[in-house]
Amino acid sequence: MKSAFGKLRLFSNFVWIFILLVLNCSTGKNVKIQKIPVKLPDVKSFAAILSIKGDTKKGKIKLDLELFYKRPDRIIFHPRSSWGSGFFKAQLSQDSITMYFPQAQEYYKDELEVFLKKLNWGWEMKLQELLAVIVNKKIDSLPQAVIKYKKFKPYEHYELPYEIEIKFKNSGKKIKISFKEQKRNPGLDDKMFELKIPEDARRVDLIGD
Repeated sequence: MKSAFGKLRLFSNFVWIFILLVLNCSTGKNVKIQKIPVKLPDVKSFAAILSIKGDTKKGKIKLDLELFYKRPDRIIFHPRSSWGSGFFKAQLSQDSITMYFPQAQEYYKDELEVFLKKLNWGWEMKLQELLAVIVNKKIDSLPQAVIKYKKFKPYEHYELPYEIEIKFKNSGKKIKISFKEQKRNPGLDDKMFELKIPEDARRVDLIGD
């Protein structure tokens, strides 16, 4: 069986997209913030099926995933693609990432800061800012990017955007985020954020190109 680590290396230029950290966002004093039409409630939990398309240093990418978030720092996700939802499952915290590949019985674990340096994704946006855009949806403008929220649909007593476009000012690169489904503040059991790795699973390393 082909090592799951081999596949992980092939896609290392965009795996960072999964890293939707639970951090406080700082956009700077000179940033003009344009509010979306309705003030959205604070996010205590979030669940979504989404697609991310974008330009990277190694070309265009398209990634479909299921994402679950719960305060203060619980995040777990897995891909929705030809690999199958069981290809891997990832767990994130404030300072670490763990990815488990059940079919190959392999796992990757590292400090988040080290992981990000290895990926070298090359986009002009902080991960804290990406989280604010995808989950909280409360930032429209950043010094290095313009964010547009589109395709609003009714959700409870307000509306949510189901498409987000991010354009970087320096490079001109774009990210498009499309939501197939999303739920704000759903009831999420703590057990769904557990990631159990068998004792006989082999640990692998992630080495950027």
